[in-house]
Amino acid sequence: MKNGDGENYKPCAKIFSLMVDISCPHCEEVIALDDDASGVFACPFCEGEFEWNLEETDEGFDTEKYAPAPVLIQTGEKDMAMYSPPVSGGVALRWSMGLAITLMGVGVVIGSILAMFFSSQVAAIESESGFGEAAGTNIGAGLMIFSIFLGVFGLALIVAGIGSIRRNFPSFVACTVLSVLGILGAIGSTISYAGMDDFEKSFEPNPLLGLLFWIAMVAGHMFVMFTPRGRMMWME
Repeated sequence: MKNGDGENYKPCAKIFSLMVDISCPHCEEVIALDDDASGVFACPFCEGEFEWNLEETDEGFDTEKYAPAPVLIQTGEKDMAMYSPPVSGGVALRWSMGLAITLMGVGVVIGSILAMFFSSQVAAIESESGFGEAAGTNIGAGLMIFSIFLGVFGLALIVAGIGSIRRNFPSFVACTVLSVLGILGAIGSTISYAGMDDFEKSFEPNPLLGLLFWIAMVAGHMFVMFTPRGRMMWME
């Protein structure tokens, strides 16, 4: 295979006896190179190309395409870690998404507590007036069950959001799933709100902001989950 200058280069082999272990900048798989190797290499896992050990004066290489990767140089006496410059905005991306999910979870938990109190009052009124038995309904109990599920959803958001900030991948996946559930609920609330008359809308908050929030969360999580750059930013 040849680079832009017509020079030959070889796909790097996974040989663990060599001195330098490199994390592929595209798929993050660990590969190995000789400590004096230099040039452009192709990852044996994803076939993505990257440069290694090239001087800054070398021409013919796209420095944006062949980004330097984190490496661990094994000296025999102690290991010396050498890292490439961090991807700009990675920490801000992870913290903004994780903190937003966590704060939303706190808000949902507070709302569920208020809803539990309201549902208990409704249940007490139904019990005293006999309205629930006469109508064959139990609105208070239904509201209480919904409030409990809402509280569990809020707690899950808090735990997953904190875990995502700490770079815990299962927590990040949980945030993604919860964000999808959140956007589905927001879509349902928006459709229901659109069907109300003006009098009913005066008692209900506009769900548009919630819908935009969950759209942003789903978009951010999809960016991290399905793009190499997003994964590199999230792991920064």
